Amino acid sequence: MSNILTLLKYLVPLLLAILIEYVYRGRGSAFSSGGVNEALSVKEGVFAQKERAEQIFAWMLEKLPNLEPQIKWNKPTFTDRGTYIIMFATAKNHLSILPEKETMVHFADDIAQAGYTATKGLFRIPWNEPVNYELLEKMIEFNIQDKAEYTNFWRK
Repeated sequence: MSNILTLLKYLVPLLLAILIEYVYRGRGSAFSSGGVNEALSVKEGVFAQKERAEQIFAWMLEKLPNLEPQIKWNKPTFTDRGTYIIMFATAKNHLSILPEKETMVHFADDIAQAGYTATKGLFRIPWNEPVNYELLEKMIEFNIQDKAEYTNFWRK
C-alpha cells in the first residue's frame, strides 16, 4: 500500500503538469472543461477574463520553459526544482499574483510604479489594465535565483 501511495505522490503532480502543458501549448482551451475552470478558480460571470489568463500562462510557459506548472490549493502555481516560484488567483475584477512576501518587499516600489494595488503577499492586475510582463519576469527571475539552493517548497 505504501508503494502505491508513494507512486501516486509523484504521479499525480506529473499528470497535472502534463495536462497543463497540453492545454497551454494551444492543443485545447484551458477553460473548456469544468474541472480546469474550478482549478483555476474562475467564478461565474468572469469567463470573459479566461483569454487574458490563458495569455499570461502561455507567456510564462514560453518565456520560462523550465518552470513546472502545477495546481496547488486550486490555483495555477509554477515551481522550479520543487520550490514555489509564483501562484495566480482569479477574482471578478483582477488577477492576483502571489510571488511570496520577500519578493513583494523587494519589488514594492516597482509594483506601486506599475499602478497595481498590493498587500504584503500579493498584488493585483485589474482585468482592464495591461500586464507589466517585464515586472512579472523580473519577479519570477528573482525568485528562481534567490531560491536556487532551496530544497523546501517555501522560503523559511
